[in-house]
Amino acid sequence: MWFCLRIDPNSGESLRSDRCGFCFCAYFAKRRLPPAFGWMQLGIVMLDAAPIRLSLFAAAVSGLFLVAALWAGEKYAALPPLPEQARMPRPGTPQEAETQRETKAREEAKTGEAKTSGEAKTQQEGKTQQEAKAAEQSKTPEEAAYYEKFAEYRRLRGAFDTETAVYWTRIKDTRQARRKKRSGGEALVLADYVLDQPPVYRGPSAPVPPASLIKPRQPAGAPPEIRPLPVVADFLQHAKTHFAFAPDRPQAEIDFKRAYAEAALKAGINRDQAVRIYGFEAGGNGRHDVQAGLESPGAGRRAISTALGYNQLLTTNTISILADHGGSMIGALNDRLAGLPADRRARLAAKIETFRRMVRFTHTVPRAWSIQDKLARGARGQGLHALNLDIDIGPLLQAQKLADSIVFARRKGLGDRLTAAELEMMNLMGDGSGFDVVSMPQAFRGQVPTSNMFQRGGYDRNPVVRKFNTVAALLAATDAKMDGQAAMPGAKELEAAFDALGAPRTTGATDAPPPRQDGRTRLQQATE
Repeated sequence: MWFCLRIDPNSGESLRSDRCGFCFCAYFAKRRLPPAFGWMQLGIVMLDAAPIRLSLFAAAVSGLFLVAALWAGEKYAALPPLPEQARMPRPGTPQEAETQRETKAREEAKTGEAKTSGEAKTQQEGKTQQEAKAAEQSKTPEEAAYYEKFAEYRRLRGAFDTETAVYWTRIKDTRQARRKKRSGGEALVLADYVLDQPPVYRGPSAPVPPASLIKPRQPAGAPPEIRPLPVVADFLQHAKTHFAFAPDRPQAEIDFKRAYAEAALKAGINRDQAVRIYGFEAGGNGRHDVQAGLESPGAGRRAISTALGYNQLLTTNTISILADHGGSMIGALNDRLAGLPADRRARLAAKIETFRRMVRFTHTVPRAWSIQDKLARGARGQGLHALNLDIDIGPLLQAQKLADSIVFARRKGLGDRLTAAELEMMNLMGDGSGFDVVSMPQAFRGQVPTSNMFQRGGYDRNPVVRKFNTVAALLAATDAKMDGQAAMPGAKELEAAFDALGAPRTTGATDAPPPRQDGRTRLQQATE
């Protein structure tokens, strides 16, 4: 509230009358005010105490109002909140009302479906339990006996599978540990191998269910087509289609053997190694185009792999060798051109250009076995395999496979000579696992199971390594087979080809020649 004052201009004192011309402030000041207006009395006392200017008085009154406002705010905050008032929905359009009805109907439908589904699930579970109980009660004695035997079989077989998994994990771990020790230059000890043979399941076989439990098979559609493995005819067709290449086949098998003997000696393979491995891999009488599974004539024969030739190169082997050594092979063919007659020189020169394109194709993928194996499954990759049948290129490929193993062993620090059986282990198992055999001390070989050199799948599929289940027994069995196959006519013919070239008769392996220092550069130049 504002107070009306009159100020004497001479003395500066306030002049009050019972009633001023504007309000009744002074009038109310003389009367007793109710307690609620105590703040008003305080203001009037201040006016009576001393004369003040209007501005100071206004500021004081504003401060009083501020204090009163703060006090009122605190009291209001302390009050309990008022109940929230529901907002009145605004009237909607007919379309909005229809949408709301549809949404509500969908929600009600979902709620009903969930309830129905829960009830149906409960009913189904109850029905399943009832059916299981009824089936249990309706079992015949034969069926009950079968289920009992099957439960026992599963228990025993499960325990065997667990034990077998633990065993092959140990095989894998010790193999990795041996490789680490070799790379660090540490000598291996017997404890670096698993000395136990793989577990053998000796429990009952799976029981045969009674006729009442055998459901008749529904007539199925046509069985899936099993794609047969490619054979020599396929290799030749793919080579012609994709590379316009037809190999020069030998007029007689002895011609190919002479070419192979010459290539083997240049690659550092001695007579004993070449002849005995030929007998082991090609059966002692195999031709240059012999394929695994088709070594002997017969109506029921079928190919069991793409392994081809005297040393049984797989299609992936061919691609890998071409990618690594194709350039040096092109160089070796070019070296022959000078000493050939004109017609033969032109024919070989044309073959070299085609061969160069085929080698270049192997460089379209990284040099990794898994990737090269995918390339080998295609028509172009299979076409490259036909190079093994050519009298100029085939012997180079077959010899290079063994030469790579000899060089691998020498680079790993193996100074001893490799016997034919040891070199065959590297040819058969691959250089890594094969080296694990040939580098093993003689004293360990009779105690170390062959499972140490195989993956579980390869071991299970190979009856020979399971039968001769130590390294010493496997090497002895390989030597025994080589002895018999080396006496076959085909092996004797190859032996004569080495003799004609003046090859020494030795039972040990000669060191392979050092790799060409410019091999990589020449490879790049030859395939550009």
